[in-house]
Amino acid sequence: MAIQGMTPLVLNTSPPPHAKKMYKLVALVDGVATSVFDGTTQYHPFVTVYQDAKPDHQGGLYVYPTMENCLRTNMRHFPGSSQLGNMQKAIAVVLAWNDGVMELPVMYGAKRAYSYVQLLDLLPMPPTFGLLNPTPYQMPTSGQRSLQQRSITRAQARTLQLEVEVQDMERRLEFARLVLGLSANSRG
Repeated sequence: MAIQGMTPLVLNTSPPPHAKKMYKLVALVDGVATSVFDGTTQYHPFVTVYQDAKPDHQGGLYVYPTMENCLRTNMRHFPGSSQLGNMQKAIAVVLAWNDGVMELPVMYGAKRAYSYVQLLDLLPMPPTFGLLNPTPYQMPTSGQRSLQQRSITRAQARTLQLEVEVQDMERRLEFARLVLGLSANSRG
């Protein structure tokens, strides 16, 4: 989220060591991660986006500390003026930071506003995102439905995290095979 009328800047800067891995719900517009709220801020891989984080929703780029928190985001967490609420969504894995190591993000519950965000990866939404299908014979109460939805969201987040871990392990294995293959050839 960026404040409408206050276009975030695109900067040629690298994340500092204190940048934190976070998650952001984005809309996909022609395959490009775009702010659900303003509909114009785009997040490209390894490009830093900046908007000064200020209290009272007066600025900043909004992210979540866990994938589960991000998946819990739905349209009731976005203002009615959100531009891309009905677009296809994805989860952006980002690095987020503020200028100083000690400068904390502006916090709104689980949601945090940072001044800098850099996209690392885009993950697809789980196919079951937002679904809660009780049987007609057992309609849950709102409390049960809420508990069931949290359980589903937690499982979806864990599944996505495992998929990311498997991809990372496969990349490391491929690298190890490449190194071992080169080492074996050089002994030749």
